[in-house]
Formats: sequence, C-alpha cells, structure tokens
Amino acid sequence: AMAEVEELSRLLQSALETDGQIADTADWAEKVGVPHTSVIGLCKSLASSCFIETSPLSRTCPAVTEDGKRSAAEGSPEAIVWGLVPKDGGILSDELATAAGAASKIGLAKAIEKKWLTVVKEAAPDDEQAAPEGDGKKKKKDEKKRVLRAVDAIEDTVQEQLKSLLAGGTVPDDQFALLQKRKLASMVTIKSLKVQPGAQFSNFGQKAQADLTHEMIVKGTWSEAVFKPVNVAAGGGAPPGG
Repeated sequence: AMAEVEELSRLLQSALETDGQIADTADWAEKVGVPHTSVIGLCKSLASSCFIETSPLSRTCPAVTEDGKRSAAEGSPEAIVWGLVPKDGGILSDELATAAGAASKIGLAKAIEKKWLTVVKEAAPDDEQAAPEGDGKKKKKDEKKRVLRAVDAIEDTVQEQLKSLLAGGTVPDDQFALLQKRKLASMVTIKSLKVQPGAQFSNFGQKAQADLTHEMIVKGTWSEAVFKPVNVAAGGGAPPGG
C-alpha cells in the first residue's frame, strides 16, 4: 500500500508540474484509474505539509442505482415480464408471477400501461371448482387471469436510457424524472478538490519535521529541513488565579 501511495504522489506531483493544477480530483482519479477516496486522503496529507493547496468543489450529477444497473444489464422489469409471456396463448398470471420473481408486479403493471400486454379473465377448469359448502351452496368459481401479448415486438427505452447514463450520456429531464421515480437513477453530489502547488511545493514529498532539534542545529541540516506549519495564533491556557 505504501508503494501505491508513493506512486500516486508521484503522479500528482507530475500533473501539477505539467499543468499547474488539477482542476477536479474526481475527474483526475478516474483518468489515472485510482479510487477517488485514495486521492482525497493523499491530498489531505500533502496539504497539511503545505506541498499543495486545495479548494473544495461540489457538483451534482446523474447516477444509476443498483436496480438501475440490473435493468441496464438484463432489461427493464416490463421487458423481462413481456419476454416471459408466450407469443401464442399467453400465460396464467400466477405462473407469470412465479417466473418473473421480483420483477413481476412492477413489470406487469408497466407492460400493461405501455400496452405491451393485456390481461383477460377466464373461468377455472371444471376440476378446480369448489366442493359444495356445508349449507349446500356452491362457492363462486375461481376466476383465473391470463396474460397475453398485445404487441409482437417491444423497444426497451428504459434499458437504453440507463445504458446511456452509465456511458456518461444524458437523457431528457422528463425521462430522467421517471427513472428517479422508479428508483432506477438518482442525482448524487460529488465532493472533490481543486489542487494547486503549495508554498512548500519545491520540497514536495520531504517528510515535514514538527520541531527544530538540537541535532539539526549541530549538523546544519535545519536549513534543508521542511517544517510543519506552526499555529502562532493559538492561545495558551489561562493561568490559574493567584
């Protein structure tokens, strides 16, 4: 891990020497292929020794949720449900629910809303009719629901929109609002830093000393040493009253 930090530190120093600044650590972390948290941690450490100066940045951008990522990979719930309905004769709704699992409820509702599927009621087969109850009356026959395809082909725009967002693209605001409502996408706040060389940039990477030692004075190494900044504005504790 230490070697990784040193390598990252070297990349950061090189970027500042070449470009004079890192405009946004979030973008830079992506570019060099390291976790943003690692870059932030390094920047805090380097800034404490004045090798760099940082200023906070904040921006909101669209992101795809875990459910959204699943829909981008496998298709939207409505497309999955439509795909499970046979072209001829359809499928009973309870069989469809079992086959579709978690996608079934929202998927069927959305597929009906988009007019991809229709539901028709049908009487239960005779062998499933209820036996007479104690008072001799027959219970009403259970009605089954059959789900049928209403169209021969579908276009899964939800999946396409999510794929577009994952690839860094955009979708129209009204469409994004619908994805948000379905918890397939969200707006996230990205906090990052702008980085510029600090007062001690020329001594980049040298271990900062907390105090001037007797040894430094004797050996004369104090003139090359880098010292941590001293808070001269700090007040001491109030002396006890006499």
